[in-house]
Amino acid sequence: MKNPSRITNSFWRFISIFFELSLLLSMNINAQNHELDTVKYLEDYTKGFNFYRSGHYDSSSYYLKKSGLYAEENGYVQGFYKSNFGVASVLIAKAQYDSALAIYNGAIAELSSSGNEYSDIIATANFGKGLISYRLLHYNEAIMYYREVKAFRESKFGKKHIETGKVYANLGMTFDLINLFDSSIYYQKKSMQVFADLLGDQHEYVGRMKHNLAIAYNLKGDQETALSLIKDAIEIRESTFGANHIQVALSYRSLGTIYDDMGLWDYARECYQKAISIQESTSMTDGNSELGNLYAQLALNLAYNKDTLLSLEYIQKAQSQLTRSVGKEHALYNLSLENYAQILYELGDYERSIEYFELFQKNYQLYAFNDQNNLAGSYLKKGQALSKLSRYDQALSNYHQALELLRIEMSPGGELASFSSPLMALKTMREIGNVHVINKKYIEANEVVNIAIGVLRKVRGVIQLREDVAVSNQLWNDFNLLAIEVNFHLYEERDDEIFLNNIYAAMNRNRASLIRSRQVDQVSRKKYNVPDSLHLKELNLLSRLSTLQSDLDVDLDLQTKNAQISELMFQIEGIQEVYAKDYREYFASKQQPAVVSLDDYRVGLNRGDISLHYSFTDSLCYILGVSKESILVHRSKDNSREAIDGFRRNLTAQGDSIDILAKNLYAHLVKPVASLLESGKRLTFYSSDRLNYIPMGLLLDDDGAFLLTKYQISYGVSPDLKYAENRSLLTFSENQFLGFAPDFKASRANSPVDIVRNELNQLPGAKAEIETIKQFFDGSTFIGEKATESNFIEKVSSFDIIHLATHAIVDDADPDRSRLIFNISTDSTNDGYLHVAEIYDMDLKAKLVTLSACNTGFGQIRKGEGVISLSHAFAYNGVPATLVSLWPASDKSTPVIMKYFYENLSKGQDKDVALGNAQKSYLQTAKGKARHPFYWGGFVLIGDERPIVDGNSWRLPVVIAVLILLTLLGVGFYRKRRLPSLSGS
Repeated sequence: MKNPSRITNSFWRFISIFFELSLLLSMNINAQNHELDTVKYLEDYTKGFNFYRSGHYDSSSYYLKKSGLYAEENGYVQGFYKSNFGVASVLIAKAQYDSALAIYNGAIAELSSSGNEYSDIIATANFGKGLISYRLLHYNEAIMYYREVKAFRESKFGKKHIETGKVYANLGMTFDLINLFDSSIYYQKKSMQVFADLLGDQHEYVGRMKHNLAIAYNLKGDQETALSLIKDAIEIRESTFGANHIQVALSYRSLGTIYDDMGLWDYARECYQKAISIQESTSMTDGNSELGNLYAQLALNLAYNKDTLLSLEYIQKAQSQLTRSVGKEHALYNLSLENYAQILYELGDYERSIEYFELFQKNYQLYAFNDQNNLAGSYLKKGQALSKLSRYDQALSNYHQALELLRIEMSPGGELASFSSPLMALKTMREIGNVHVINKKYIEANEVVNIAIGVLRKVRGVIQLREDVAVSNQLWNDFNLLAIEVNFHLYEERDDEIFLNNIYAAMNRNRASLIRSRQVDQVSRKKYNVPDSLHLKELNLLSRLSTLQSDLDVDLDLQTKNAQISELMFQIEGIQEVYAKDYREYFASKQQPAVVSLDDYRVGLNRGDISLHYSFTDSLCYILGVSKESILVHRSKDNSREAIDGFRRNLTAQGDSIDILAKNLYAHLVKPVASLLESGKRLTFYSSDRLNYIPMGLLLDDDGAFLLTKYQISYGVSPDLKYAENRSLLTFSENQFLGFAPDFKASRANSPVDIVRNELNQLPGAKAEIETIKQFFDGSTFIGEKATESNFIEKVSSFDIIHLATHAIVDDADPDRSRLIFNISTDSTNDGYLHVAEIYDMDLKAKLVTLSACNTGFGQIRKGEGVISLSHAFAYNGVPATLVSLWPASDKSTPVIMKYFYENLSKGQDKDVALGNAQKSYLQTAKGKARHPFYWGGFVLIGDERPIVDGNSWRLPVVIAVLILLTLLGVGFYRKRRLPSLSGS
């Protein structure tokens, strides 16, 4: 669940309090050095401060003004301004920004002519002006003010001072709101370190910084770190203030937000309820806008969980609370109207949802609020509500209004003006495309799709926020599926093969995009002879530029930083000019990544090669069958999800119902294009979805035969890569084979046939597996205690075939944490776990990687990419083929299959042929339970199916030997004929 107002509201409450604490500390220091009744002054000031913290703003203002009047009567200039600035803080909390700004500007005007005597007061006034800019959403202006204060305080107090730490904190929080999370975290960590060093690591200031760092990490997408920090903050705040304090309530609200973003709705609800309970227990709640925000956030949580009555009750309480605390003219109240509309939408009350969106829009115009993106979002959501009511013309009008507010121009050529929120604009374009499809305006829908794809190509290259990356991936998937649907209809209408080309292109775009972009770029650089040194220089410059733009090193002033950024951009532009001048074809490929056309792809196929491409929507299945001679496209209602899940469950559980499921899946997924298969020999399956979870070779055709008995079976990563592979010959080095079989001491007493390669069981078959393969290929093996991660990292870059017979841990929630396990006890350098993230950075030359472990081809499905698994990591690193398992691998049958597989490879068989023949050879001798597909059908080949060695390599030495023999015989015969004549003469 995402509440668009939650970030700003949380910070507003915090930053006002933090600013007031800054004033109090300064006041204590200065009052002690002035000849007046310190106790009397601080008594009134402290009362004002305490009333402020508890939300009693009128009482706070009274005592702050009283302390200021006393300071003025006694000639205490600093005390007078500090008290006035306290009053300004109250005005800011009550959203009376003009009055607060007048106090700050008045102070600056009165003191500017006094030299440096009162420069600290002027700095504090600028600090307050930064706060007002912050609350008015003018974040760049706020940063400007904070930078001025930062420069002054670093100069006067140094970097290790409380006052300097405070401005670091506010800078960090402002960077959060412009999505510069690395900068935010940098400043806030620096602030927290200052407070911890000077005040101790349990001080309330440290608690505040942990609270805000948690928010930053959550926004960045690192919920694990965010949870740890916010729980520390709650502990410190409860220890400092007590369990029922407003500061504790703020942290519980943030904890709820983190749980919301993790999808842990129940935990989030408990946190919101805890925060509300604390807020409601305060002696005065009328002026508490934070309580209103909490009611709204809890209402949204309940709405997303379809708790209708409670959701409506809390959103009404939110509006009532905000009316009392800030009034109906305040932005917070208006945001509650938008929240109300969103709740009604989630609950299916679209008519009332539209009414509240319109009320929000009316208030926006009436009170001149300053957030065009939020207004555009309301038009988008109102359009969605209208679409639900089938009022499509009105919906289109709202969508176009949203695009106008986002300053985006729609045109068939794809030219776009600048726009403030590209992802929101793309969401709006998606809705426009969907309405065009409903209205059967397929040409218009296709134009929208083409524009959106062009925008997404640019957007996906620059976004950093993990949440935005996920949204862009979803949009990429949605637009490509929309392209498939639109072009399917156009093909039905016009019978023009150009629309089949478009379907093929959309299917191709929507899988393995990371792998394709990396490998296609590698192929292009090699093809056009781009020097590695030039490419590395470009990468280094881009890395330095990213660091400067995102981390904003505080040790550099803004002018120096901008100069360095300009210099780096100048150097990067210089490299682009070199590409454009000396490597024109490569430069063109960088501007518009080459996608292999359907015609070119078919040219690269051999006769008998059939590729089947699949795309799934929520309700439909699209199949594109391609051979050298013909193309077929088919669409049907999709009911495969449960069938695929059931088939896999039966296979892994060694069930006896697989025949029926296998036949049903064949009927749904293959039979519709069966006419294409009549002359086929090799089937290559392409899918970025759940189809990758099952071995298609185990489907049963109408004759009751496994597909693998009739066809060579493999899975493709991307047709673009296959096209490149067919035009880049393999070379085979002397370092052929690298095998690893770690030793796992823990073993079970089960029979060997039941041992699978999970749960760190002892693997007696792994050692035999490695030693058997070495009979067919020369190389190096590391068995038992020698099979360490350190040895693997040292050796892996030198070998063509890599085989790992070990355990694997697959993390579906976080694929980067999936890992292969090596011997741990004898490795003093590494931890024995080779994570996916580490594989991405390896230098590999391998032509084949076999992951003979459990579930190495299984993982999380990521939109637009496919299954993110251990095999995906090797493919990303340029390995053209991987042999992986789709379920736990048997330690008894796997070595047998691997023996046949590598023996077949050594004879020059294609990889898919070698695997199919290995499985058939296993079945010739397997008996009883061991014939179940669980034991022999779980391994699949992904990628390049060509042979690893030349099957005709034996012929050359034989031919040479025969030629040498014939030559010797010929020479002997010649000499024999010549010798008599010589003696005769």
